[in-house]
Amino acid sequence: MPRPGCSGRFLQPCLEHEHGPQVVLGGRVITWSTSDANVATVDQTGLVRGVGPGSATITATSEGQSGTAAITVTP
Repeated sequence: MPRPGCSGRFLQPCLEHEHGPQVVLGGRVITWSTSDANVATVDQTGLVRGVGPGSATITATSEGQSGTAAITVTP
């Protein structure tokens, strides 16, 4: 989830696992996706990039479990 006060073009440094930052999931594959690639994209490492204004949901999925982060990109 984004930390309070986080902003900027790249969100990865502002995203935190609910159990704290830097949680290592050794040997597990994490699949990242975005609900709207016109607003934000996410790469295979989880780096989120704002593309255009609007709202999107970023989803991380691993071993049948998933988590989401709602983001808003402003001009």
